[in-house]
Amino acid sequence: MSSEHMLMQVGGSRWKFLQWRRFLMATVEVSTCVIPCCTSLLSVEG
Repeated sequence: MSSEHMLMQVGGSRWKFLQWRRFLMATVEVSTCVIPCCTSLLSVEG
């Protein structure tokens, strides 16, 4: 395996990690926004 190929492998996995982390952060942000709204709606209806 050439060094260039190794660098591409490492860069690709790093990019995937960054994308995955961004996705996780977005999911957390959405959850923190949605969950209070749902609970307040449920408490109002209940």
